[in-house]
Amino acid sequence: MEDHVADLTGIAFIMAVAVVFGFVLVRLRQPPIVGYILTGVVLGPTGLGLVENTGSIALLAELGVIMLLFLVGMELSVRVFAKVAGLAAIVAAGQVAVSLAVTTVLGALFGWETSAVIVLAFIVAISSTAIAMQMLEEIGELRRSTGRITVGVLIAQDIAVVPMLIIITSLGGDGDPRVGALKLAIAAILIFAFLRFLGSRPGKLRLPFTERISGRVDMVALASIAFCFGAAALSGLFGLSAAFGAFLAGLLIAGSTLRAEVIAVTHP
Repeated sequence: MEDHVADLTGIAFIMAVAVVFGFVLVRLRQPPIVGYILTGVVLGPTGLGLVENTGSIALLAELGVIMLLFLVGMELSVRVFAKVAGLAAIVAAGQVAVSLAVTTVLGALFGWETSAVIVLAFIVAISSTAIAMQMLEEIGELRRSTGRITVGVLIAQDIAVVPMLIIITSLGGDGDPRVGALKLAIAAILIFAFLRFLGSRPGKLRLPFTERISGRVDMVALASIAFCFGAAALSGLFGLSAAFGAFLAGLLIAGSTLRAEVIAVTHP
């Protein structure tokens, strides 16, 4: 019982500090999410070290990111982003190429191994989808042309994670790298087919059991959460980000007849 009280006290304290930091950043005309990040830096192990049970906090943060990407996915349209897919793919590929060039030079100067150079380049080339989308939402750019291109680049980066992980897996590690590479290749094919399916449909998608849960707020909420975390778990099984799976689930809901009801019960 005491452990639970300590966990709840720690979470409440972090939330309170995050609100204060967020309010300060808003007063400075900056996105409040920057204040939330600063809260973690200040209170976490790299700062004052006031947070002891990092496991509970990490789980809470992971759940929050999953729900955030699910909500963002419901606000977007695959058809709209299909128009900027080419540009987004070029920008994402350019980021990877530039990162490889920079890390190769640094690797030559400091004597890094080739595997370390490649892994560092991939890390540098990938942006945080959750943070970027949240900031675009807060500054009102998410649904404008700039926001659509940016989100297109973020989606291209997330898809690019698949070949990146295949390459990293082949560089070494435990187990048979061919198994991991096969899983990631299957994931890439499924993601491509999924996006093509959503983008090519002329009308709204009618999901199974829509008629049974439509109009029932409690069932719509439970079904949405189950679908969100189910997609996140499936994405994790393929070695991808759980949040990316939740984002794809949100995209699917966005293209369905149930979109308005799900948004009504899941948005704060």
